[in-house]
Amino acid sequence: MALRCLPRRDLTSGVTTVRLTGDLDARTASDAREAIEGQAAECPAAVIVDVGGVRAADAASCDALIRARDTAADRWGVPVLLCSAPPDLAGLLGAGRRRATVYPDQHRAVRAVAATVPRWQYLQLPPVPEAVSDARGLVGDACLSWGLTRLRDAARLVATELAANAVRHARTEFAVTTSLSDVYLRVGVQDGSPVIPPGPTGRGLMIVARLAEHWTTVRLPAGKLILALLRRRGPAGTPGHAATSMKILPVSSPTR
Repeated sequence: MALRCLPRRDLTSGVTTVRLTGDLDARTASDAREAIEGQAAECPAAVIVDVGGVRAADAASCDALIRARDTAADRWGVPVLLCSAPPDLAGLLGAGRRRATVYPDQHRAVRAVAATVPRWQYLQLPPVPEAVSDARGLVGDACLSWGLTRLRDAARLVATELAANAVRHARTEFAVTTSLSDVYLRVGVQDGSPVIPPGPTGRGLMIVARLAEHWTTVRLPAGKLILALLRRRGPAGTPGHAATSMKILPVSSPTR
């Protein structure tokens, strides 16, 4: 049975859950790792991987899950938590030099995330011009409360441009999200329009591309998510530089 990866984003908590089902073996291990790392690259508050439907071939295949966890922490500063493993898989994950903690179920994993006080805020807004100011205020206030005064102006400008694009072009309700990992400040806007921008061609997205180290568009079943990542610190403690790439990620499951 092929390995299936079903992600689900929760705007309230900022947690992305990835449910894996099928056979985890030498052929599918890289798919599992790419799916987990891809979700972590969006810099949610955390990624919870539900492996309740996984049949693992051996410890070497399970190592892909542990590698994905380590990469998410090192590259993006995002915690990855495993949960719901059947006994045989839990035994493989808990054995060897690189052990992984496995939570009994998603509820326990979510509680573990909450205990770390993840830095995540979101706001649902209507497609009206006044909403742009609300989006800018949410991100600016978050930067102040998280001690990111050096990133505040850039983050507020990114939020302004992304929100303005949603109001001007998507013309649907949209959600503004911001979160803080060990590595990046995330500023994202999710709207209900399926139209994907053709790259940083407009003035607003050119500004986003200049300020963010990474930015991307994620296709969703009911619209899209555009997010920008600003590095917390660059060389010698300075804000991160703009070495931006843009890519379009495939459709994933609905956001709750």
